[in-house]
Amino acid sequence: MAKLEVEKLVKRFGAHTVLRGVSFRVQEGDFVVLLGPSGCGKTTTLRLLAGLLEPDGGVIRVDGRELAGPGWGVPPERRNMAMVFQSYAIWPHKTVFENVAYGLRLRGIKGQDLHRRVYNALELVQLQDYASRYPSELSGGQQQRVALARAIVVEPAILLLDEPLSNLDAILREEMRFELKELQRQLGITSVYVTHDQAEAMVLADHLIVMRDGAIEQQGRPESVYLRPATRFVAGFLGATNLVEGRVAHLSGDLACLESEVGSIWAHLPPNNRGALAPGARAWVSVRPIEVTVSSSPPQEENVNCLPGHVVTRSFLGELVEYQVQTNEVRWKVRTHPSEQFQPGEQVWIGFSYDAGTVVPDTSQG
Repeated sequence: MAKLEVEKLVKRFGAHTVLRGVSFRVQEGDFVVLLGPSGCGKTTTLRLLAGLLEPDGGVIRVDGRELAGPGWGVPPERRNMAMVFQSYAIWPHKTVFENVAYGLRLRGIKGQDLHRRVYNALELVQLQDYASRYPSELSGGQQQRVALARAIVVEPAILLLDEPLSNLDAILREEMRFELKELQRQLGITSVYVTHDQAEAMVLADHLIVMRDGAIEQQGRPESVYLRPATRFVAGFLGATNLVEGRVAHLSGDLACLESEVGSIWAHLPPNNRGALAPGARAWVSVRPIEVTVSSSPPQEENVNCLPGHVVTRSFLGELVEYQVQTNEVRWKVRTHPSEQFQPGEQVWIGFSYDAGTVVPDTSQG
């Protein structure tokens, strides 16, 4: 049985429908990330899980017990969940110790038990030496850790996090991603995390849910969602990709051949897309830049798409070099090791294996 089940969740604000039948499951101990642009419904979903809103349709269950349905919901304090907000929401007039102890005091925990649990939580977030300080004496990263300690000290069954790293600078935010993931693994708390940052989602998620316009576009392991996008939106939202339009010429097992303006392209066909990709159907091929090679002669390997073109730009990115290569009417992004040395204007060949590209049906544009 799933720890958390969300079934056909609907939420409206007046005439505006914010969530349109959202369904997903969270297994015990998983770190699930809701990813999407502003206004897609991810924070509304989190607030419904927390009990801060009531659904207009659908059901929320934890361990098989219904917590919310149309027009009703178990109060937040009886859901055994804890939430970390984007603004941290820590008390400025209380010390770090008192901020973390607040939830325990509400639950009637006192004395040595309270002291022990507060310091255990502070040790987990490496703030045991800051217990007597006030929030104004802490950095942004330290304040974020206080908010996290306050959430985990009550030992919730489910931890909810609403973009808790968004107020940090870029370097600290990157560091905190890995610290947060390690802490969640250490504690084994089932967690649901909201973000619009694609890199953050990739680092943190065991299960990734991509949302758009109040619905789920795709969900699954981060690697599979990234490499096998089900829609054009997912392909473009999860980072740089090459999208080439064409029409399905024929299907062969897990592969499809598209006739495009650059010629025939073979690409992988995910099982969930096969019904929309009969021969003659309009479709797109998505290929990540890191999957494309560039060379001065045609690739000799089997099952490789091979296209002639010329280098338009070369950009040094540190660990990688990005080339823009023009082939007929299509300009490709190619990311390779800096040892590759091609200059603008140079004639080259690009290549990518049949399995590197993914066919996306035109009906998925949304």
